[in-house]
Amino acid sequence: MGWRPDWPACIISGMGLHSLRRTLPTCLLLALAACAHRTASDPLSDAAGDISVKRMRVRQHGTASGPTFWSSVSALDVTAARAQAGTVSERFFTDALSALVDGNVGGAEVLFHTLIADPDPLLRGRARIGMTVALNAQGKWQELAALTTEAPRSSDSIANLVDRAAVDSWAGVLRDVPPVEVNAPVTPQVHPVLGSSIGTPIIKVEVNGHTHYFWLDTGATMSLLATDVAAECGVVPIANDTLAIAAAQGRIAARPAIASLVQIGNVTIRNLPVAVLDPSALRLDKRIANGRIVPVKLDGVIGSDVLRRLSVVLDMGAGTISLARPASHPPKQRTLVWIGFPVVRLLTRNGRPVLFGLDTGADSTIVTDAWMDKTPDPELSLAKGSVDALGAAHAGNLPVLHRVTVGDGEYILRLSGVPIVQERRQTFVALDGVLGADVLAHATLHMDITNGVFAIRAPGVAPFPHDTGFVQAHP
Repeated sequence: MGWRPDWPACIISGMGLHSLRRTLPTCLLLALAACAHRTASDPLSDAAGDISVKRMRVRQHGTASGPTFWSSVSALDVTAARAQAGTVSERFFTDALSALVDGNVGGAEVLFHTLIADPDPLLRGRARIGMTVALNAQGKWQELAALTTEAPRSSDSIANLVDRAAVDSWAGVLRDVPPVEVNAPVTPQVHPVLGSSIGTPIIKVEVNGHTHYFWLDTGATMSLLATDVAAECGVVPIANDTLAIAAAQGRIAARPAIASLVQIGNVTIRNLPVAVLDPSALRLDKRIANGRIVPVKLDGVIGSDVLRRLSVVLDMGAGTISLARPASHPPKQRTLVWIGFPVVRLLTRNGRPVLFGLDTGADSTIVTDAWMDKTPDPELSLAKGSVDALGAAHAGNLPVLHRVTVGDGEYILRLSGVPIVQERRQTFVALDGVLGADVLAHATLHMDITNGVFAIRAPGVAPFPHDTGFVQAHP
């Protein structure tokens, strides 16, 4: 579940990473969390839950780079991009990208800022996107609101990138709010976690002293509240204007508000900006056997605006979630990159690097057509899959891979019946797939966005005291 503001309509768009050929924008963008489903006639339906996690060390072979500077950028291959940079501006962009990948968002902001007036419209547009990501990561709403809107000067695809990265009214509304304060314990504290009917984690949350159960959604850039829950909790909109949410079925009204106090166990969050939506909008329809549709109502969503400030170990099998302050000493190897959306560096079974989004608000893992070029002898199934979002069929008759194997270098995931969608981008990064909530039922996940840590482990494996999550070895 992710949200994004579409320019120039002054919005944050809703729920769904899984729409075809969509260039997803930046940090403020909240895209509609779509769920990939198998059809009732799918011969793999019995195997849809066939997911296993096994220990297997995989060494990286080759690089993620493409044949051009920009294809290397889209693969987050800083080394290749630096070697392919042909201009001073491209070298500056590579330095800015390197800072962003390394978690130095302040440095990335400064470097991207030097390029937002560059004569090259392609570079200028991507620099603007990078800068908005860096500003949002620092909570610099004033600076975001102050960015000037630039008319597109390039092809439609590039103009779309630039426009959707432009600052919208959400930054303007939030520019004067106090900064978010997150207080978490140094020692991890364990809390119970439940699973929704589509597998998304559910946690108990107190908003201004009122208890509710919210989805835990790494794909949502911003936390969300239903209007009835907001009213009960005394969360009042801070602007008279109603902004718009772009959803699969059209525009949905949304109001910006500030939750004064949010508590998850002994983690406290103060001054948290939230998008308040009608309860009918905060609903995801789950397709089950025989064509039946079951509506799943959400009271609210805890998004990556909170999760990226914590170290999280999620064990759905044990029904627990561990929350703590991010480690003070980050690992040397960062495997998770924050680009307004968590992107994980993984390996195919033959050691090729790939990039997967991490979206616990989506019920199913997907791969993109880029995956087909990176894995040996993909085995297509005769089955067909579909992709839904908020009850609206986004795409149907999708090809399905019989088996997908991907890992973090130490452990591998094997999944059956994975739908294939067309090109998926998050800002200027090309994704090879998206890990959904289906993985959580079969693996323990460690995520520390601040320090760039991601790791998967088989259930019952010891915790992650010094886990880097990825082993890179040269052949």
